[in-house]
Parts: sequence; structure tokens; C-alpha cells
Amino acid sequence: MSLLQVDAVYGGYGAADILHGADLAVEPGQIVVIVGPNGAGKSTLMKAAFGLAKVRKGRVAFEGREITNLRPDQIVRLGMSYVPQEHNVFPSLSVQENLEMGAYLRRDAGVARQMEMVFEIFPRLAERRRQAAGSMSGGERQMVAMGRALMVEPKLMLLDEPTAGLSPLFAEQTFDRIRDINRRGIAILMVEQNAKQALAIADQGYVLAMGRNRHGGPGRELLADPEIGELFLGG
Repeated sequence: MSLLQVDAVYGGYGAADILHGADLAVEPGQIVVIVGPNGAGKSTLMKAAFGLAKVRKGRVAFEGREITNLRPDQIVRLGMSYVPQEHNVFPSLSVQENLEMGAYLRRDAGVARQMEMVFEIFPRLAERRRQAAGSMSGGERQMVAMGRALMVEPKLMLLDEPTAGLSPLFAEQTFDRIRDINRRGIAILMVEQNAKQALAIADQGYVLAMGRNRHGGPGRELLADPEIGELFLGG
């Protein structure tokens, strides 16, 4: 049974559909990447899985349970978290307060333990736990956003353009941290414009165009396919 299954989804944000029968699956422990040209529907497909875009037709299931058009807070309780591309931290709050906000649904004793795990993955956050998130660099804010999403102990973490706007150094560090998170048993579904680096670490990749699946397969196979490289990855 797939961890996440999206079947023949049509939908978007208004009257006009952005997705036209898109599919994807994430198996437990996988890194899955969605790539494609601008306007292909990549982020919309991810948002449809998380209840942030309306599914007009089709089905979304998490661990075999249908979650089509559930509210995001209901989906979080099932074990999925989401890191948006923009506005993904509380700028006036400290790093530690941002992480505590990520645990707002939890009432158990594991919050402190989970925060220490976040600090293991992102040592820079431990050093700056009392610094306001809004005063940090873009790469550091991305660490805060990913750390906050980890506070619910997700089985699956959704990342929307995690390296957007980052320097090459911070982008490479972000991919390293994604691999670290995945090694801890957390599956990753990621939309990423930096397609070549993303596919290089992906167990499975999907190429979208105009709201439809155009190609799919193991990340490195897609990366090695000259046709896909020419049409979707810049040669």
C-alpha cells in the first residue's frame, strides 16, 4: 500500500482546472520529486494532496484512507506536513518559538525530544534558537520552516521549491538536509525547479506538463533520458 496515492486528479483554485488527470504515488521512505516547466501544475498537485487546492474529480489517499478535500489541519493529524515556498516562518518569533508553533497540535511529552532531533539535523538552529526568524538569511529561514514541519513527527513531508532563491551553497546544504531527514524514515514529496539535483536524489520522479503526467520513473533514469533532458531539463 502506498503512503500517498493521487489518482486522476482534476482541479485547482477556481472554475478552471489546472490539473487534468494527474497521478502520483509515494511509497514509505521514498524521496519523490515533481519537475516540469513553469505553469505545469507541480505545486497545485502537491497542494491538492494537502487540501490547499480543490480536487474536482479524482482521489487522494494517505495510508489507504481517502483524504480528498480534507482540511490541511485534518491531514496534518494523519501524519503529513507541508513547507510552502513563501511566507513559511513567523518572522517576529524566535527559532525555538517557530518550532514550538509547529507542535501546536501535539499534547504529548515528545515535543522536547522532537525539537532536539530538529537541532541535530540543523545545528545552526540550535546555535540561534533565540534569534528572530525574520532576521535570518533565506537559507536559514528555510531550515526553520523545515524544522517546524518536522515537529509533528510526520510520515511524509511535502516541500514546495525548497531551494528557491537560495545561493548554490545553501541549495546544496538543503539537499543534504533533505537526505538526512529521509534517512530517518520520513518520506519526502518535493516540487523543485532545480530539477537535475532533485532527480539525482529521488527514488521516483514525475514530469508534469500542462497539468498532466508526461513521464515518470526512477529519478536517475529520468535524469539520464536525453529526450527528457532536452525537453524539460535544459539539455
